Amino acid sequence: MKRMCILALLSRRPSSPRLLCTAAAKPASEDVPHSSEKDSEDEKHVYSNLYPWKSKGEFVRELAGNIFYNEDGLIALSKPYGVPVTFDFRNEGRSQSMLKQRLHVSGLGESPYSLEDALEGLAIHLNVDQVIIVKAAERYASGATILASNERAAQRTHKAVLRVKPMQIPYTTAWIIAKGYPVHDEVKEKVAMKLISVGDSEKRVEVLRKFSKTAAKSQLVKTVTAECRTLSKNTNMAVSLLQVATSNGMAIEHALLTF
Repeated sequence: MKRMCILALLSRRPSSPRLLCTAAAKPASEDVPHSSEKDSEDEKHVYSNLYPWKSKGEFVRELAGNIFYNEDGLIALSKPYGVPVTFDFRNEGRSQSMLKQRLHVSGLGESPYSLEDALEGLAIHLNVDQVIIVKAAERYASGATILASNERAAQRTHKAVLRVKPMQIPYTTAWIIAKGYPVHDEVKEKVAMKLISVGDSEKRVEVLRKFSKTAAKSQLVKTVTAECRTLSKNTNMAVSLLQVATSNGMAIEHALLTF
């Protein structure tokens, strides 16, 4: 399968009988604006409300409400789609022009806040001195994000991740609705990633099935274990539900290129 994409279904809410009766009692000239406004609201795509926060306080409150684990200094929450770790692109390891190009292609806009923006507010909400980002879900995905309220808890988590890496155990997992079907229902494969320069300032990731041990040892490529399971297929809509897992921090979107 060469191309996969995440799908979303947009539902329409039926108008209530009371609203219909009220509209019928009004002159026709008053019906038109009401109907147009209602249709406009119903037809607005769900993606237009990806970032509904009108203030940093609203953003912090949503993150606080998404916390599902908070013990021994470790905090786990579900990060909303599109929220980055930081807006400092130098720390994030990508150029601003690359990000703008991606936003232009997706047409979804940009989150007004990052996880870094919420750290102080989360610390106040949790009544702790600080909150540290340990491991975040990818920007263009929603999912579990690990935070810590002290350095000791953060170090424990980092050590656990380091212990897993040599074992090549996939520890980043995502469930994806994809267009089409993979060639095999279940596959686990060791591949390599390589950064390819595009122009003067852009780089893209290329996934390699064939690579030499010398290239891996000299760190010319980064080896990764990726696995994919087809959980369900809908032949009427030609879509499938996939469970994709990767090791060594490989982005899920890059893992899809493998299958």
